[in-house]
Amino acid sequence: MTRTRALAALAALAALAALASVCRETTQCGGSASRLVQAFAGHGKHSNLSDATDTTLVAALLQWLDSGTPPTPAGIAAACLAHAVADAAGCRFWPDDRPAPLAQRVAPRN
Repeated sequence: MTRTRALAALAALAALAALASVCRETTQCGGSASRLVQAFAGHGKHSNLSDATDTTLVAALLQWLDSGTPPTPAGIAAACLAHAVADAAGCRFWPDDRPAPLAQRVAPRN
């Protein structure tokens, strides 16, 4: 079974965080929403966010693969702080945030 974790940087200019709603809606319509975990972070760029963020996300995915239990956004945020003794500033997860649907930012295309 494929498991997917998605991280969206809420302030990224290269990719709208609102695109995460399209991914979520697609997995829900396809019946695979249980295999998607989305976490959102307050970074202003699209990739190479911070060592603490990247390490935490990889660890969460590996734990999910090993245990079969998906991580939660709150658990990911807490794990980042635990991993980031030297780089706590790199942990900018916002576990309670969820971007508005894309259709609220961009007019739907026909």
